[in-house]
Order: sequence, then C-alpha cells, then structure tokens
Amino acid sequence: MKSGRFFKDIINRKLFIKKEIFQRVLKLFFFYKIEYQNELENLIFLLYSIIMSKVKFNIRNYCVISGRPRGIYRKFKVSRFFFRELGSQGMFVGLKKASW
Repeated sequence: MKSGRFFKDIINRKLFIKKEIFQRVLKLFFFYKIEYQNELENLIFLLYSIIMSKVKFNIRNYCVISGRPRGIYRKFKVSRFFFRELGSQGMFVGLKKASW
C-alpha cells in the first residue's frame, strides 16, 4: 500500500530535476569565471542556495508495486519480495535462479 510519503517523494523528485538543470548552468558559469565581479558573486550565492536546499536528500527509492521504502533494487525499482516473486514468474528477462 502506497503511503503519503510515496507521493511526496514524487514531488521532491520533480523539484530536484528542475533545480539540477539550473545548478549545472550555474556551475558552468562559475567554472568559466565571468569578467564582472558583481555577477560572479550573485551566481555564487544562487549556486550555494540551490545546493544547500535539502530536496536532493529527501529523495528516497520506493517499490513501484507495494510502496515499500526499504530493500529496493534500483535497476528494477522493486522491493526484494516482489523481485523474488516476479523473477520466479519469469518477468525479468535474463534472470535465472541460482543453484549450485
């Protein structure tokens, strides 16, 4: 069952994507050092205010099926319980049960 935290996480991811693009542009300007000192100081202030926002750290991986926040395989975005179930049903291409 997906909780309210799951939907809040989706909003945080969208905010992070918006800020990430802006952050990369500012880093590019900072790297090439603009000739005007005033503009450089403003860019540095904007850059640090974006980096210090906690949006990036609030992002958490959730299972797309159950909404479980722990034990998630990043590649498949599924919890370990559903990974085992779906894997045994043959839902993941190339996945074999290990036996030795």
